[in-house]
Amino acid sequence: MEEFLGKRDYTGALALLEFQLKCQDGDMKELLLWIGYVSFHLGNFRRAEEAYKELLESYDVTDDVHLNLACCYFYQQMYEEAERAALKGPSDSLQNRILFNISHRMGDEAKLMQFHQNLKDKKVPGCLDGVSVSLDSSPIHPIPRHSFPGRPTVVGRRALPP
Repeated sequence: MEEFLGKRDYTGALALLEFQLKCQDGDMKELLLWIGYVSFHLGNFRRAEEAYKELLESYDVTDDVHLNLACCYFYQQMYEEAERAALKGPSDSLQNRILFNISHRMGDEAKLMQFHQNLKDKKVPGCLDGVSVSLDSSPIHPIPRHSFPGRPTVVGRRALPP
């Protein structure tokens, strides 16, 4: 499994995990968590959703699984379901980013501004002020063709040590 993940061979990892799940070889909870992870990275959001739903229904898992499920719903454009799932998760920066993007997709300006303000209020250790906000909000701002070269500098600045 580690070899597949080290090579980012999510297809191979998923095949191995599905085989282990079918044979009930290993901890079912761990297998489902990994199936959700690799399925999501393959873009198979439906399979990841199924894995996370089964985890929530059958196992004692952390609330983070609700946020994972919300991400699956979001990428399937199931925004209402994504919002409900995200609200069940822990109140952290991931939840805020999910709700921020859902608000944008649903056209809810009031919520969008609320979650955008939460982005501004959060400081990411090691980042310059405003860099994490510009990265989090960049998906909703169109990139003009003439400003494309400036975008990598924002990402580059985030990687710099303080």
